[in-house]
Amino acid sequence: MIFFVNSVTLQLRKKGPPSAADREEAERMKTEGNNLMRTEKFQEALSMYSKAIELDGSNPVFYCNRAAAHSKMNNHHLAIEDCQRAIDMDPSYSKAYGRMGLAHSSLNKHKEAVDNFKKALELEPDNESYKSNLQIAEDKVSSGVTPAGPGMPGMFPGMPGMGGPGGDPVALSLTIFSFQFSL
Repeated sequence: MIFFVNSVTLQLRKKGPPSAADREEAERMKTEGNNLMRTEKFQEALSMYSKAIELDGSNPVFYCNRAAAHSKMNNHHLAIEDCQRAIDMDPSYSKAYGRMGLAHSSLNKHKEAVDNFKKALELEPDNESYKSNLQIAEDKVSSGVTPAGPGMPGMFPGMPGMGGPGGDPVALSLTIFSFQFSL
């Protein structure tokens, strides 16, 4: 019997604040992502928003825009994660709550959607879209529409800070194991 275990530990550290050049390039990538969204090139837009985040992970708009791309590709759990990151950075960002509500609605999590739309409306009381979406979500809750069952999306629920800003500002340890068994 042969048994090998390889272990590699990586230390991922947050970079310092982005330089002015990085912020400018990140904004350019966000704009390009927005243009790609308009032409329904969602995967390419997602890539642009991710690159913007790599350059400037402190801008909640980049996460919220990437959430929109995730939602367009039916990756609603990932959209919710990005919205939460945006909210963690800016708790008064109504659009992040609104997008999170839409993602929750798409997953038939209407109670959560109601909470999100209420918070969005609290921050932006005159937004007709939030009012309409809140009414729809409340109607779904009243009619007894149940949440979707478990599935592959969102494989790591309840694990905040996994691989994104908003986690431990000092370091995140990631251990990768590979196993080989031979009998």
